[in-house]
Amino acid sequence: MTAPLTADDWIARLGLIRHPEGGWYRETYRSSERVERAALPPRFDGPRAFSTAIYYLLRAGERSALHRIKSDEVWHHYAGDAVELWLLEEPGGARQVRLGATASRKSSSPPACGTARGSSTAAPTR
Repeated sequence: MTAPLTADDWIARLGLIRHPEGGWYRETYRSSERVERAALPPRFDGPRAFSTAIYYLLRAGERSALHRIKSDEVWHHYAGDAVELWLLEEPGGARQVRLGATASRKSSSPPACGTARGSSTAAPTR
């Protein structure tokens, strides 16, 4: 029987690098088309790709620092312990979404752009 892959195995296998907010990532897709700045809402300061996608991984005990992004994003959980996604929504609301092995769903509904978000691995439920 083959041992399950570890987080370090996935980092090596997928060629992930350190993410500025914490964890590991690799961009897997960037649309060749873009929307020019003039057609975007004022929160954007330059052109944007139609779409991008990344792999993202948190090892046990790692976290993604609380941050805001200008676009929507969707998280999918593929393997490992559950992930706690923390969302600070306007005006002053907060919610937690649990993704993973013991979660009721495998991906989150996209938080509104501008929502502060951060994440951490959840305690294993073994």
